[in-house]
Parts: sequence; structure tokens; C-alpha cells
Amino acid sequence: EGIKYTDSTVGDAKKLIDGIRKKRAEEEAAKSAEQAAKDKKAREQAAAKALKASMSGKGTPAQKREAMQAAIATAEDVIPQDPNIEKAKQALETLIAWMGASEILEGALASGDPDAIQDAIEKTEGKPGVTDKMIAGAKTSLAKAEASREVIQLLKDAMATSSIETV
Repeated sequence: EGIKYTDSTVGDAKKLIDGIRKKRAEEEAAKSAEQAAKDKKAREQAAAKALKASMSGKGTPAQKREAMQAAIATAEDVIPQDPNIEKAKQALETLIAWMGASEILEGALASGDPDAIQDAIEKTEGKPGVTDKMIAGAKTSLAKAEASREVIQLLKDAMATSSIETV
């Protein structure tokens, strides 16, 4: 009741309120910057973890490839200087080469055609991701397919010149 508001007291109050608002805005900006830094650090750590996990991931080769591609893309965006990106790219390249070689070998082996198997061995031997075990297995199948081809040819020859009983 007995307080009189003058222009100077109202002006002082406005200045005080403006000062408080400015200080709060600065505090909020500092909190936001701090939170943004924490969020950035968390994204960097998650990207690095995903990149490492993708190189030793489980699942089908196609699932591994997809996981590696996603992890590499994220890492290049979030942590472009990470040396594991190059390692992951090399691992992905090897995986893709292995997948291609496996597909070639499996197709040839499924056909049972010795020429196709021989061609597949020549195309894949020494390529990234192709193991000695894969080539050894293909060579074993090639030997069996060639032996089968000889037996089939003998049977065909016998069928052409001999009786059914002889065949």
C-alpha cells in the first residue's frame, strides 16, 4: 500500500528481470552445449563399438555384409578419423570377395560338371577370402566328377555296342 512505483524503480526491476532472463538463457545454453557434447561423445562411442562388432559379427554372410556396410557408413559420418574404418573396409572387401567365390564354387559343385568345377577353381584360387580348405574341397569334388564322367562315358559306350545284360 505505501509503496510508490516510479519510473526508475520500474526500470530497475525491468533491468533486474532482463538480467535474470539473460543469466538463465546463458545457463540453458551452457547446459545444452554440455548435453550436446555428451550426446556427441555417446554417438562416437556407439559408432566405434558398432564398427568393431561388425568385423567380428555373427550371422549369415549377407547379414555380416549389411552390418559392416551400415557400421562403416555411420563411422565415416560420426568418427571419420577412426583407423578402424579402413580395417573394416578391408574386412568388408574380403567378405564380399569370399561371398562371390563361394557362390561360384557352390554353383559349379552343384552342377557336378568337371569343366565348370575346374573353371571355378581357376577363377577363385588365390582370391581374397578364398581359403585353402575351399579349394581343396573343390579339387576333391573335381576328381570325383571326372571319375564319374569316365564311368558315365563307359556306360554310354557299352550301351551303344552291348546288350542290356552286358551293360
